[in-house]
Amino acid sequence: MRPFIRREAVASSRIEGTQADLGDLYVFEAEQRVLPGMDTREPVSEVREVYNYVAALDYGLHRLPDLPL
Repeated sequence: MRPFIRREAVASSRIEGTQADLGDLYVFEAEQRVLPGMDTREPVSEVREVYNYVAALDYGLHRLPDLPL
């Protein structure tokens, strides 16, 4: 489920014009700056935007059992 959430976050953010890709997101989550051979054109702010989308979705999914239907 987690990889799907990240792919969906990247795809949804692209609709809004964000240029971060899945590899950038994984590096950001690992708290590394750049891996050898990685494209560094994407600003950190765009990757952070995708990361925030993932965090918000995770938060919502964790709250789901507590919400009444």
